[in-house]
Amino acid sequence: MTMENTTTAPESAQRNLHDYVQQHYVVPVVGTLPAFKYSDLIKDVSLALNESVLDYVYILRRPDKQHDGVPQPFYVGKGAGRRFAHHFYEAAAEKEYNQSLNKHKIRVIRSVGRENVLVQMIPCHTHEYALALEKKLIAQWGRRAIKTGILTNLTEGGEGVAGLAMPPHVKAILSEMASQPVRFNGNLYTSIKAAFHANEAATISTALRVSKDSKYCTDYNAFKSWYSHRAQLELFPLGFNYMVDEKPFFIETSWSEIDAKKGENISAGYGKAWDTRYPYARYLVNGNAYHTLSDATENEDGTGTPSNLAARFRRMVEQNHFSEGFNILDEQGTKLFKEHDETLQEASKRKSADQLRTLVAEPVMLDSVVYANTLQAYEASPHWRKIAYGSFRSQILRYENAGVFPCGLNIPDAKGQPRYPEIDPFLLGSGPLESYVKVADRFFPSMQAADTFFKLSRGTVHAYFTKWKKDAENEENPQAFPKGFNVYSTRLQAPLYAEMTKVDLRVPVSGYLFDGKVFGTTRAVDIFRGRAKNSSAPLYRKRRKAYLEKNQSFDPLMNVLGWDELPLYPVDLEGKHSTLIARSNGSGTQLHNAARAVEIFDAGIWKRFDSKSSAWRSLPFLQQKYSTADSFISSTTKKALSRGLPAWIRLVL
Repeated sequence: MTMENTTTAPESAQRNLHDYVQQHYVVPVVGTLPAFKYSDLIKDVSLALNESVLDYVYILRRPDKQHDGVPQPFYVGKGAGRRFAHHFYEAAAEKEYNQSLNKHKIRVIRSVGRENVLVQMIPCHTHEYALALEKKLIAQWGRRAIKTGILTNLTEGGEGVAGLAMPPHVKAILSEMASQPVRFNGNLYTSIKAAFHANEAATISTALRVSKDSKYCTDYNAFKSWYSHRAQLELFPLGFNYMVDEKPFFIETSWSEIDAKKGENISAGYGKAWDTRYPYARYLVNGNAYHTLSDATENEDGTGTPSNLAARFRRMVEQNHFSEGFNILDEQGTKLFKEHDETLQEASKRKSADQLRTLVAEPVMLDSVVYANTLQAYEASPHWRKIAYGSFRSQILRYENAGVFPCGLNIPDAKGQPRYPEIDPFLLGSGPLESYVKVADRFFPSMQAADTFFKLSRGTVHAYFTKWKKDAENEENPQAFPKGFNVYSTRLQAPLYAEMTKVDLRVPVSGYLFDGKVFGTTRAVDIFRGRAKNSSAPLYRKRRKAYLEKNQSFDPLMNVLGWDELPLYPVDLEGKHSTLIARSNGSGTQLHNAARAVEIFDAGIWKRFDSKSSAWRSLPFLQQKYSTADSFISSTTKKALSRGLPAWIRLVL
């Protein structure tokens, strides 16, 4: 890792887009496009592409050779995301990547110099169009491998490698900096991981200026991504950096300057969005077709600035309502949306007026009493008067659109009966009303609300539900949701997925119960029992499996706790089933016997203990007589099976 050919952040911030453009070159069947230095585009792909572009075709050119009077193209590819960057990192490997068949392409990049290679990017509206364009360009320039032209491509294109896995050595290069020394909040650490583990969540929250609930504070991968993101921007806050040879690698500046630069970048990003030139006329404005939104605003009166026009198109797409003379075109010039006589603004005003008339005239049922309109209902309710009348009307419209109301509020039908189902107001929340969730047998309006209630990291419930939804929607082998977890339809108030009737191994746990004590991990149980590492985990797993498959309850000594910190499994107080489970494993037998309540004669009286283990830990004479709790349990068990227990101990039935 070197500092050659890097541009400091202050210099970069002072440049404009034209400073990055090397030249504009004609691309067959497309037209004139700017070319960027490979290294500049690696740092900021938004120079060439709007983030909304999913598919593109890219052209690599070498400035040391000419073809038709311009830098010679030597590779054409189709990509998505950062696919175009793979060749840049391939050429950086110390050893030639053995799995890459296109060694000539790599040698060209190295001979020209990675930073000097020029890149042209062509945004494409569909994946299929990008594949077809890639194939056309390869055919136009020909391939060196079959002696038909100048490109290093090994195929004729159109294979669709956008999802190609990143080569192992490329991953190694990208992750190299993660193991470098870093500076965090003014302190030096050997790696990002060391910095993360050395600081509390509250410290990270304050240092990075984020919420304590942010994953940056609780998740190492998120914390690492913060450093990666700052490295891509080549700008760190004061006191934060990667260290190379005991010196900061990137420029550091104040938080206020970073905030100012963020604002500049947002504005520049919007500018690139409406300056993005498609290879065909894309936008229809006042009946005229244009390649970019900037072209449209320059030639059409009354369209405002490019940002105004972009916002107008975005709203028309979101509401599927295009005014006459406005549309989005495909490659053949076909309109993609239906046009309407009235403008979007006119339609919005009409819809609002209709809704207002309906709300004012429509009767409302509040606490089983029918009122002539929303205003009367609002004035009669001390509860709803805590919010503005307009908000009350908006809430009724929101509930009516969703087809469900909170308990006590409704729209009456012709017979004066509630028209819509009612539900606990808590489950409606403030977000979308389509569904709510059941988490550990409790209902919540959202997964985030469940995270907060159970004191979980933000996104924990969402991660579990994403996996369970995927399993439930698997057509070949659908799997029901774990017991106590589901997604419910708000309107139907019914689960959307099948649900297990018994607790299985997928149910998340918060801790483990052993001998009346709660432990966060099975390793903590091992330490408490004085056993080797990973001794307790198989016992818990065995009992969970036995319950699921044979309906066998847990020993009274142990259980598993759910997110609500309550036991997940029934307990076998009579010892009928747990004996069978325990005897299927030697160590389990000792655990079962230890779980039997016993009475020990000590100091002239009989003393009761929940288990032999607790008796050994409590009575000094047992500790003198037996070196460990296990030896005490083993000895008395053998005596019970042969000649009988000593007179000073008896089992409690």
